[in-house]
Amino acid sequence: MKKIDFKKLFMISVGATFLVCGLNFFLIPNNLAVGGATGMAVLLSHVFTKFDTGQILFVLNILLFVLGFKILGANFGFYTIYGALYLAVILSLLEK
Repeated sequence: MKKIDFKKLFMISVGATFLVCGLNFFLIPNNLAVGGATGMAVLLSHVFTKFDTGQILFVLNILLFVLGFKILGANFGFYTIYGALYLAVILSLLEK
């Protein structure tokens, strides 16, 4: 793996924070679902009420982590895991 780019990590964090704010303050309260793993997590959180959206999103992303490492390489996979974990954790914290 190449050297970690902290500017890239910061930008991923900023983008994921904006996404979490949009999800938590607009999409989830209005029962709107977006596409991809995040949309699936929003839908499944209404079915499986014991789990919040962030927890479901983390589980759905596990498969994507494996694919990211195998297909796109370890460097890209690392940033993917960081972004997905950051998104899921911040979403879980804000939902509580």
